[in-house]
Amino acid sequence: MNVEIHGIPETKNENLCDIVRDLSVKLNSDMSVVNAFRAGRSNPVDGPNTNRENRVRKIVAVLSSEQERQQAIVNSRKDKNLTADQFVSTWPKTRVFVTENLTAMRADLLWKTKLKAQEKGVKFVWIRNFLIHTRKKEDDPVKVVRSVDDLDKF
Repeated sequence: MNVEIHGIPETKNENLCDIVRDLSVKLNSDMSVVNAFRAGRSNPVDGPNTNRENRVRKIVAVLSSEQERQQAIVNSRKDKNLTADQFVSTWPKTRVFVTENLTAMRADLLWKTKLKAQEKGVKFVWIRNFLIHTRKKEDDPVKVVRSVDDLDKF
């Protein structure tokens, strides 16, 4: 029951559970945080940061129920105007959003699906409940991508 939170800058001595609780209030979402931590390959604050100068590591929040996870993601999709400076005025005006915490394999498949979709003119690619969905045009049926082999069917 994990979610990823993107767009929150790293600070020294940050309390990630409090940040997630603040996000919960701003999204009108009831999130009971069990744990929260930074994850990603970028270097932490004050570390040597060569290639990824402006990249901020995501926050992974462990929530207490599946319903909370789904509600947080849905409410985040609705609020496209939530930015980091709404939490702390000195933070940049970067968009803050909540996504599903994907496995490395599923994230790689999503990335490959988006590349193939661009190449083949597929208009919509999204993920819901850890499944990758595509739709070529507004009225076309939804197709689920479960493996790289499914990309050949575009």
